[in-house]
Amino acid sequence: MRLRLENGFEGEVTSLSALKSALQSLDTSSNTYAILLNGDERFIQTAAQEDGFIVERRDGNYRAHFYAARPGSRRAIERQSFLIPRADLGQDRFTRSEVVDMFSAYLKGAEPSRAIEWVPMAMPDPNATSTKIASRARAAAWILMVAIFVGLLIWSNWSRFER
Repeated sequence: MRLRLENGFEGEVTSLSALKSALQSLDTSSNTYAILLNGDERFIQTAAQEDGFIVERRDGNYRAHFYAARPGSRRAIERQSFLIPRADLGQDRFTRSEVVDMFSAYLKGAEPSRAIEWVPMAMPDPNATSTKIASRARAAAWILMVAIFVGLLIWSNWSRFER
């Protein structure tokens, strides 16, 4: 399996201790996520939040995407394909120790020793026309916002020079 971190590290996981060490480097500013990949569409991932870690798992494709929850009734989370995706959709928070346990179990092909409920997430089909249009619309909106911002900066500086 391969491990990918936000800080640019990507490589084969050679031992549980290496995995644990990598997960210890996660923080809420410069190294906020880790993904343990078991192929293209099979992975477990975590994102550091101010109050803990959120964890998700994918088991083959966008239809088999789950978030980790503490046992109890949870609703499926549905992402709106047009909205800019957020990492935090209200998932439960876990400690670093719990995340290490979940990733270690995934590496071994076992279930985490702590009770975890995997709740389905309704993810948009990445190949659907509506998703591609939404993705292009998001990109166009970002480009427009950046252009407006740069235009305002240029205009404000130009006004100073004319005086």
